[in-house]
Amino acid sequence: FPVTIRASKIVFDTTLISEGISADITGHITVMQAGKFLFSYSTSGGAGCWGGVASRYIWFRLNGSDVVKSTQNAASSWVLELNPSDYVEMYWASSSGTDTLVASAATGFCPATPAVTLNVTFVST
Repeated sequence: FPVTIRASKIVFDTTLISEGISADITGHITVMQAGKFLFSYSTSGGAGCWGGVASRYIWFRLNGSDVVKSTQNAASSWVLELNPSDYVEMYWASSSGTDTLVASAATGFCPATPAVTLNVTFVST
């Protein structure tokens, strides 16, 4: 039977460095000043993803509306022009019912791996 594809919001639970950019528990990413910002992300593979079975879709929403042509796969970069009142969200979906975004715990030979890494960089006004 067919798999129902559903969009899921990506919510970030850890901020490593933040200057003028914030992410809250609702998944809203906001900036403190107007300008152009580069959003670069990567994702870690989950069950069903790397065997060629699933297609993964990741995209941005600006103020609740999909950003046209922003859908990519496992990693990409995108420039958005933002005002301080704007918010950006990331969403993802998969053609597989088993694909997941998976964080890996630290091991004896490497540190932990986040499920999704997002870097937001101010580019210009």
